[in-house]
Amino acid sequence: GELRIDGQLIATATTMQQGQFVWNAPATLGQGKHKISVTGYDVANTPATVEINVTLGAACEAADDCLRDGEVCVDGRCVLGDGVQGGLGWACATNMECWSGQCAADAEGEMHCVENCSIAADACPSGFDCIDRGQGDNGVCWPGAESGGGCSSGKGGATGFLLVFGLGAILVTRRRRR
Repeated sequence: GELRIDGQLIATATTMQQGQFVWNAPATLGQGKHKISVTGYDVANTPATVEINVTLGAACEAADDCLRDGEVCVDGRCVLGDGVQGGLGWACATNMECWSGQCAADAEGEMHCVENCSIAADACPSGFDCIDRGQGDNGVCWPGAESGGGCSSGKGGATGFLLVFGLGAILVTRRRRR
C-alpha cells in the first residue's frame, strides 16, 4: 500500500501488522488542512484509493499562523515557503528537490517547487497564483502574482494572459509506483 499526504508519497508498506497496514504521519507535518490518501493493491496489482481531508491543529489563514520560520499558508495548511530550499516557488529540476515532492514546469520550461491548491479557495500566499492544471478544482501555487492575496488574484496585461494560458498545460511529474 501507499500513504500520501497532500499528494506527496510518505510511505509504502508491503506487509500487514495484525491484519492492517500501519503508518504514522511524519513529525514534521505542519498544522492545518491536509488530504490523506491511501492506496491498496490486490493480487492482480489493481489499485483502490481512499481519500480523507483532515485538519491537524488549527487551519492557518496566513503565514503568521504557522509555527515554524519560513512557512507560508496554502489552503489552510502550513508549508515551507520560497525562502527555504525546496520550499514553494524554489527553482528545481526534479521532484526530489521539493519538500512537496512536486517540481512543475510551465510552457517556457521554467521549473519551480509547487504545492497543491484549490482554485475555488483563493488560498495561495502572496506572490503566487493557483494555476489550473486541468484536474477540476485542483491547481498548483505558481510564482508570479504581483498583487498577491490568493489564488484568484493575477497579473494584468499580456504577461498575466500568457501565464494563465501557458500554465494551463503545466506538467507535474510525479513519482510512480513500480
